[in-house]
Amino acid sequence: MPDLSQVVAYGPTVIILFLLLVFAVRMAPIYKELKLREFEVRDREAMARKEQSDSLAQLAIVIKDVAIEQQKTAESNEELRIFLKVAMREHEGLLKRVTTIESQIDVLKEGASGKVH
Repeated sequence: MPDLSQVVAYGPTVIILFLLLVFAVRMAPIYKELKLREFEVRDREAMARKEQSDSLAQLAIVIKDVAIEQQKTAESNEELRIFLKVAMREHEGLLKRVTTIESQIDVLKEGASGKVH
């Protein structure tokens, strides 16, 4: 049988170790549950990030398509501007020709009315 002085000396240490052991045994399921929940949260976060990246990839495709359409529109507008510039030049040339022909007709009319009188 242990000596009373040894029990008094080591008794509190044994009780503390026993209490720590009981605490550890009781905390193990709680710790396990916390870890499982942490893994579930991480899985959900990973799925959310994947969905977000998929959405961003689709958005990038749409933005690329919009940029391509804008480029096509800009090119069409440039072609239209060039066409209108050429058409205006042709219109000005045609207007000059019509004015010249009108002047020539007026001269011919004056010449014809001068001969009749």
